[in-house]
Amino acid sequence: MERCVVPSVALRLGVNNLTNKNKSLVVYQSGSVDGVLTMVIQQKMVPGGLKGRPATNKRHLLFASWLLIAVISYFVAFQPLLKLPELPTIVITISLALFGLVHGTYYLGAGRTAAFFLLTLAVSWLFEYIGLTTGVVGTYYYTDIMGPALGGVPIRILFAWFTMVYPAYIMATLIAGRGGNWGKIALTAALASMIITSWDLALDPSAIDAGAWIWVDGGQYFGIPYSNYAGWIVTTFIIYAIYGFFDHKAVRDDEGFASTSAPVAAYALMMARYIINPIPPEVALIVFFAMGTPVLAALIRAAEAKPVDESRPGSGMTAPGRPG
Repeated sequence: MERCVVPSVALRLGVNNLTNKNKSLVVYQSGSVDGVLTMVIQQKMVPGGLKGRPATNKRHLLFASWLLIAVISYFVAFQPLLKLPELPTIVITISLALFGLVHGTYYLGAGRTAAFFLLTLAVSWLFEYIGLTTGVVGTYYYTDIMGPALGGVPIRILFAWFTMVYPAYIMATLIAGRGGNWGKIALTAALASMIITSWDLALDPSAIDAGAWIWVDGGQYFGIPYSNYAGWIVTTFIIYAIYGFFDHKAVRDDEGFASTSAPVAAYALMMARYIINPIPPEVALIVFFAMGTPVLAALIRAAEAKPVDESRPGSGMTAPGRPG
């Protein structure tokens, strides 16, 4: 953005000519100080213009995100409570993964979401493979019901990592805020890793009961070793630290409640799942506090968030006279 101070006669003689010749320039803010016209000329994000997110309206992606939340709600709450037809568990994994991709495209941008997704798949596969082959977090293996695998790691598991990696990151950045130095990035990554690991306090016991994977030597927490949770912290911390370094200064088009609360709702639905149908029963109380606390903190911050500013360059509309 360039600030130009010119005589007010330029408004009559030059501005129209300037913007007509270069359609990628708009007068974004103007005013008069001591008889001098001050203009802020902003270059639009158009094909061939400045690098950035496309100047298109993507509200349909937000609608699709909430539609996926409704699908997940059916599986998590309505089906068990109202005894409706049961859907295969793979449906919830696919729906949550799609939610992360769709909402991420809206909230982070397509390029950043793709990078986040691929980074999650790569890092989670690497640490799963290390865990399976070395026993560093305890001896475990996946059973055949998990489907096709890559190096012993079910492909389904790789997508399952992303289902909660994305909401936990958005919640952590809501609570802690973005920006800051390396220390702030690391602390936010640590917070996000604890938020997602809280989910595994319910996931692992339930999955063991379902026969999805086996801990050969058992462990201190419902047959799961504490080292498993250390592995979760380390794996996700690396994902969040790498991604956070590139994302912490990125511009968000929409930080309103409808946008920022959607990932919180996705995470909260997973909490509700294990409260409604806890395995073992003790898990319900554990996840109520372990997952419920960050949910409330994130919702409080989401309620304070700014609504979508469709006048800001890059959001699809411009409004002369309104500061960016």
